[in-house]
Amino acid sequence: MCEVDRFSPEPLYQQLTKVLEHQILEGELEEGMPIPSERELCEQYGMSSTPVRRALQELVRMGLIRRYPGIGSFVSSDSRKLDVLLLIIEFQEEDWRRHAHLFSEMIGGIVNVTWEQQATLSMVHVPMRFNDIGSYLHSLVEEDTFDGVLLRIAGDLSEDYLTPLAEAGFPYVVIKRYLPHRRINCVVNDDVQGAFMATEHLIKLGYTRIGLIVSNQIVVGRDRSRGFFEALEAYGLEADPDLVRYTDDFMEETGRRVTSELLVSRHRPEAIFAPSDILAMGAYHAVEEAGLRIPEDVAIVGYDDIPPAAQLSPPLTTVRTPYYDFGVQSASLLLDIINQKVRPPQKVVIEQSLVVRESCGAGLQGGVEGQDH
Repeated sequence: MCEVDRFSPEPLYQQLTKVLEHQILEGELEEGMPIPSERELCEQYGMSSTPVRRALQELVRMGLIRRYPGIGSFVSSDSRKLDVLLLIIEFQEEDWRRHAHLFSEMIGGIVNVTWEQQATLSMVHVPMRFNDIGSYLHSLVEEDTFDGVLLRIAGDLSEDYLTPLAEAGFPYVVIKRYLPHRRINCVVNDDVQGAFMATEHLIKLGYTRIGLIVSNQIVVGRDRSRGFFEALEAYGLEADPDLVRYTDDFMEETGRRVTSELLVSRHRPEAIFAPSDILAMGAYHAVEEAGLRIPEDVAIVGYDDIPPAAQLSPPLTTVRTPYYDFGVQSASLLLDIINQKVRPPQKVVIEQSLVVRESCGAGLQGGVEGQDH
């Protein structure tokens, strides 16, 4: 029978792990039975709380016990389900309302995968006023309640967010964000290529004076801006600084205001690339207020293909971002990491497509260039 030897060079937490593992495997502690509390284990084996807590964490990772904060630890069944957390960070109430359909698509993909693989899913929203995300993630690792976490962040991803997860070897996947100079577990789309496709479409239709409305505050905006300029360069066109407007956000009112400025500039743009359908919707209002028409006076391309894009008049040409696929791929990758089917870090890139409608004068309705999702 396994015992704890305080004079052994083997760390105490490893010895205690073996003792409890032996008791579980030999049936001394049966399925569903409670494990003695940390305090009871400390008293029984003459240890401090640190090695006891670490031993319990090891047993959780081995799938032998499950811990329920405020309740206790229990022997797991052989068919232990994985517990996955979807952590949504920094989105404001207005973001939830404006993008409810996108969140529902993404969550739907996650739910389908976790359901199929018999994993349980929890969701927590950490608002912008919670200014210490790193500490929250550190406590998430310490509590060891979940087997892995999916991160969906409104702004740019901070390396500080990932430090407690990476140091503990805690499984995670970041959705729609990445770090330019560090390999991490993430599922992203190629925003540079998506913006290139949108701009190329305008160029091939004969437009040469193309405006850009973009927020460079986050990596998504910077990548889409880069794709725009790369397309111009590839076709031998020179970007006109007067037709480029950098903004602080992707709000509809921002799109309306900035488009109004472009429309009264000395050389009005023939077309506008708004790398967000929300910005594009604002651009539609500005064009109407100026007494102009789409696409006869100015063509517009958006980005994301949110449901209202097809209902605009005329329907908006846009780059489709497959949010349901984001959910599926992110959940699948996280479960593969937890089950050690793949070795982190892993990056998955989801393909996008250009949905051609009537806002550019292409004469097509509902056509799709590239792979459809």
